[in-house]
Amino acid sequence: MSQLMHTKEDPPLRRYLRKKSGSLNVAGCYDVDTARRSLEASLKALKTDYIDLFQLHWPDPEVPIEQSLNALKKFQTEGFIRFWGVGNFSKSQILKHIPKEAVIPHQIHHNPIHRSDDIIEAGHIDKRTYNCTYSPLEQGLLATTQDSIGFDQLGNKDVRRRNPYFSSKPVMEWLARFQSEEPNCKINRV
Repeated sequence: MSQLMHTKEDPPLRRYLRKKSGSLNVAGCYDVDTARRSLEASLKALKTDYIDLFQLHWPDPEVPIEQSLNALKKFQTEGFIRFWGVGNFSKSQILKHIPKEAVIPHQIHHNPIHRSDDIIEAGHIDKRTYNCTYSPLEQGLLATTQDSIGFDQLGNKDVRRRNPYFSSKPVMEWLARFQSEEPNCKINRV
């Protein structure tokens, strides 16, 4: 994901850019060479000489995490990125690979039905990470819009059909229980 950005020479109010790299959907996606190609392609596409935040979106199970993190640190030293971050690390990965006092951004899937409390707490130990949650409304399931009315209302090509929470009986029961206990907080039931 990217947003508009400018070059280092721009005024201090320039827009902030972040770019994710790495995914479990691409085999061998975060070896050092692939990471560099991804970074260079991003710089070229964005027409800039550096990126504010470059993140390892998912750790690649085929590449040692230290290798991926060293690549990010090298890009930072070279001036191609200002900051680096990670996403979707486990508790043990945070404690093992993120240094104390690093205070780096960590994207994590967390909301009332997808709890990641132990991972969040691990990031807070010795100020290793600050957590940026994604999918806080679980792709609209916890929202009050028409989109949250359930699996049967989703179009055939809607990506949320792959989200098991949209058809989970325990989640539907939790939503019904929540709605009955908190009638002034409107969450549509599936």
